[in-house]
Amino acid sequence: MDLQQFRRSLNIKLKNHFRGALLGTMVGAPLEGLISRMMEQSKHGLVTKMIESRLGIGRYTDDTQMAIGLAEALVDANLT
Repeated sequence: MDLQQFRRSLNIKLKNHFRGALLGTMVGAPLEGLISRMMEQSKHGLVTKMIESRLGIGRYTDDTQMAIGLAEALVDANLT
């Protein structure tokens, strides 16, 4: 493998890690909010349905919005 092939391979791996991090943030942030509310409710009884947050059921959070903003800035700057 020459240097150019190595750089391409590394670039693909970094993009895949970046995509995985974004996906994890976009899935994990809403679930974290939901789970914390479910745990709060479970203190008072059995949890039988999703609890609506201030943003609605399953909506993404400000953490996800910040990740989206960062991803857009990186794309705009051609850093991805």
